Amino acid sequence: TIAFSKTHKAHAREFIGTNRSNTPGGIHDKETFRCVALTMEFAGTNRTFSVCDTIDKDGDRRLTSFAPGPDGNLVRSMVAGTGKWDGMVVGNTRVELLGPFPEIKPGMFQNCNRQTGDYKLK
Repeated sequence: TIAFSKTHKAHAREFIGTNRSNTPGGIHDKETFRCVALTMEFAGTNRTFSVCDTIDKDGDRRLTSFAPGPDGNLVRSMVAGTGKWDGMVVGNTRVELLGPFPEIKPGMFQNCNRQTGDYKLK
């Protein structure tokens, strides 16, 4: 954490979780992920950038980034993939943050987001 002042600070964090599909067994259902993120709070503006490594039941992986778009909404971008995800292209992405939720333990956080968009496999 960099606590420069009351209005200027930054922190990095690592988080892990699971993906669930709207349709049980659908694309990305029951995958696990590990992300690293950098959050910057500058004079009331909060921006978070993250990169996530996701693994599916077959061991195939995706590297994805999340960053604020021009309109301020979070945008998901496909960086790279292995196996069935190699060459995957995503588009029309939207990430809707559903939290945050109450802190259960100091230094821990819980959140959930709904991701929509389209994709094309190689």
